[in-house]
Order: sequence, then C-alpha cells, then structure tokens
Amino acid sequence: MASIINAATSGGLISTADTSGILQLQTAGTTAVTVDASQNVGIGTASPAYKLDLYTTAQFSGRWSNATRGGYFYTDSGGPGIFNTPAYGGEGMYFHAGSNYIQFITNSNENMRLDSAGGLKTKNTIGVGDATPSTSGAGITFPATQSASSNANTLDDYEEGTWTPAVTGGTLTVNAATYTKIGNQVLIAFDVKFTSVAAGAITITGLPFSTGGADAGIGALGGDKYSFASALTLTSSYFQGTTVFFFYQTSGANGVRMTDANITGDTTVRASATYKV
Repeated sequence: MASIINAATSGGLISTADTSGILQLQTAGTTAVTVDASQNVGIGTASPAYKLDLYTTAQFSGRWSNATRGGYFYTDSGGPGIFNTPAYGGEGMYFHAGSNYIQFITNSNENMRLDSAGGLKTKNTIGVGDATPSTSGAGITFPATQSASSNANTLDDYEEGTWTPAVTGGTLTVNAATYTKIGNQVLIAFDVKFTSVAAGAITITGLPFSTGGADAGIGALGGDKYSFASALTLTSSYFQGTTVFFFYQTSGANGVRMTDANITGDTTVRASATYKV
C-alpha cells in the first residue's frame, strides 16, 4: 500500500494515508510518480530501484534545458539515446541494445560506431595528436609537427609530399621529387637533370627531413647519359648527414664517389632511397 494524493476528475484533490512510507502521486486515479521509503523516485513504475527510475512499455522521451541549451533522452525498441534534439537527430549517442553497438551521431548522421567487439568505425578521417581531421577522403590525420612516441609499437607520424633537390656548386632541373614519411623512415624518389656541376664529388642537398645519423640510408640509382671509363657492376645513392652522395662500382674495383667527370651537360639521375630520421 501507499499514501496517495490523487487529482481526481471529480471530487478534486483526494488523499489517503497509510504507514508504508511510500508516497504516490496520481492523476485521474492512475499513479504517475512513486516515492518509496528509500526516496527512490519511480515514473511509470510503482517499485523504483534507483534514485530516478523511468519505465514505459512504449517509446519514452524526456528533456532537460535552460534558457539557451537543452538535451533530450529517449528509448525505443532498439535502445536508449541522448541527443541535443528530440528523438534520433542532431548530435548525440544511441545505445543499440539489440545489436550491442553504440552510434555517435553528428549533423543527424551516424559518423562513428563502437561495436560489441571493441572495433571502432568512422565515416571519414580520425585526427590524432590534436590534429584537425582532414575533410578529404578517409584515413588518419597526424599533426604537422611529429609528436614522437618512445613506444616501439606506436605509429606516430605519416606525411607525403614533394621536395626540392639541389646540387652543391651547380644547377639542375627537377623533373620530379616526392617523399613519404612513415614514423622515422623516409622514402624519397627524384628525377633530376644536371645542367652544370662543380669540380669534385656530386652532392645532392634539400632532403625533406634531416637524417638521423652519418650513415642513415641507401638506395637505388639509375638515369641516362653518364660518363664512365668502363662497365658498371653497381650504382647507388648513399646518405651521409643531410646530403646524398652517388657511388658507382666497376668490375674488380671498390665503390667510389661519383664526380663531375661522370656527369655530362645532359645527364639525368633517377633515384629512390629510404633513410632514417
């Protein structure tokens, strides 16, 4: 039993009392709110188990707000949701109990989902390290300045773009020069045509990132219209400090640095290499 206050359709306000310590508020003889002896408040249930216990067999919705902002919660056959507009819309979260996933809604669209196995699905791009997610395509956006991690299993950077090779003491035409940086590894590729070179060893500068040491990487070398005294067995590009050197090797000889003597006024160098920053 309970003490009851009823707003009746006839007879006005009617109250009955007992000693159960339970209070019920009724309208037209139907209980709307129950407050039990532990001060649990039930709406739609006469036996509240929580400080606020809301129950209905149909769709349920509610609102909280101030003068300028508001929020809504509701539940339907799929599960409960919390939004900034009525029902399923605007921005909010929908807890899909039937299929065990959580939907994250922005601009009235599902843009992220956390599934029952802990998998996270997003519609577009994720920004890490406080980076603003790219609005182009789908993927991971890293900050412009690497936030380096000391954890060996953490990918902390990705970047791709172009760079501008230069030759020490000479000039060249850049046909193409690209790079891709993944963590502390940089893959570069370039296609340049020498127009003039200084006497001595050929040195390429302008790397997109400084190397991590004196012997940071090595790569393949090709091209057209070199000048060599004998047939080659090997050509390569080699990183030392912040520059790239070219090496060649002939049959029965050690590798030596490529110099202006090996370059003509029409030599094209094509190379790809990987180095560590």
